[in-house]
Amino acid sequence: MNKLAVALIVVIGLLVVGLSSVFTVHMTEQAMVLQFGEPKKVVSEPGLHFKIPFFQNVI
Repeated sequence: MNKLAVALIVVIGLLVVGLSSVFTVHMTEQAMVLQFGEPKKVVSEPGLHFKIPFFQNVI
């Protein structure tokens, strides 16, 4: 494999992790962050928020 292919795979992996760690909350909504099925926090402020990718889910 050449260096360009390896760099492309790394960039795509970082992009997937980065996009899965961001979520938005709209003005009329609230979000609950779950870690392994247990509630961790409730986000009621609208805007862009972050979570731990692959370990936390947002409802």
